[in-house]
Amino acid sequence: MVKEINNDTINKFEQDLANHPVFDVILNQKHQFALGMDISMSVKVNDLSKVSIPTDLLVVLLSNLLDNAIEACLRLPNHREIVCSILQEEELYISIRNASLPVEIHEGSLPATSKTSMEHGYGLGAVIYTLEQLKAEYTYTYQDGWFLFAAEIPDITS
Repeated sequence: MVKEINNDTINKFEQDLANHPVFDVILNQKHQFALGMDISMSVKVNDLSKVSIPTDLLVVLLSNLLDNAIEACLRLPNHREIVCSILQEEELYISIRNASLPVEIHEGSLPATSKTSMEHGYGLGAVIYTLEQLKAEYTYTYQDGWFLFAAEIPDITS
C-alpha cells in the first residue's frame, strides 16, 4: 500500500500549479492521460487565480486544444511531445505546441482528420467560436514537425 501511494505521488502532476480550479483539473487530467499514452507534456503557467472567463468557456478551450494535441501526437511513431504555456498578464495567453505529422492549412482552416465519430472535427470550431465570443485573437500554424495554436484573450473584467 505504501509503495502504491508513493508511486501515485510521483506520477501526479502538481495539482495546484495554476492556482485556478478549472485550469488545474484540466491540466492534471490531460497530463496524466498524455503520460499514459507515452506523450511528453510540459506545462508553463503563472498565477491564473484572477482569470475571470466562465468555467464552461475555459473547459471548451483547454479541453479541445489539449485533446487535439494529444490526438496529433498519437499519430506519431515517436517524438510525442506537447508544450503548453498559459500566462496571465494584461491578457491571458494560451499557447499549445505539439509534435505533428504535416498539416496543410488552407484559407485559415484545417482539413478534418477522421470521420469515425459524430463529434470529431467540432473541437477546433468550438474553440474558435468561443475565442470569437471572448473577442480574442488567435492563430495556428504548422512548421517543421510542430503544430502551434496560440490565443490572446482580453481581460473580460475591464
